[in-house]
Amino acid sequence: MKSKILITSIIILVVVFVLVAFSARKSPQITIAGNTWVVELADTEDKQTLGLSSRASLVEKTGLLFTFPRLDKQYFWMKDMLFPIDMIFLDDKWKIVLIESNVGPETFPTTFGGQILAKYVLEVNAGEAKKADLKVGDTAVFQIN
Repeated sequence: MKSKILITSIIILVVVFVLVAFSARKSPQITIAGNTWVVELADTEDKQTLGLSSRASLVEKTGLLFTFPRLDKQYFWMKDMLFPIDMIFLDDKWKIVLIESNVGPETFPTTFGGQILAKYVLEVNAGEAKKADLKVGDTAVFQIN
């Protein structure tokens, strides 16, 4: 009987621990002009190469944030993309320096963004930058909650 109580207690503790750990999981977010997107990070070369390629869609108000080691020309294209996106290019101070709107898969192999210097690029659903009234010069705040 004592062993059953002990096992049950251990199981309860494990379940509570897992639930607490899961609820404390941190989600990166970026906020620009009062609008917040939950983002995945593309912070490795492999993740950056893959990007959003071959995904069917993005949930509204989510995005993919590319982080690069330094301010530089960043070239983006729509290889293997299945839906249109907005690309928001930011400098090393998190200021928007370029917005490429409603870029569709049919634009491949055209590249975007190479005419400016950026350190971060946020990809969101097409139309979200306009809906959020984002403008060049707006400043983003990145946080992990």
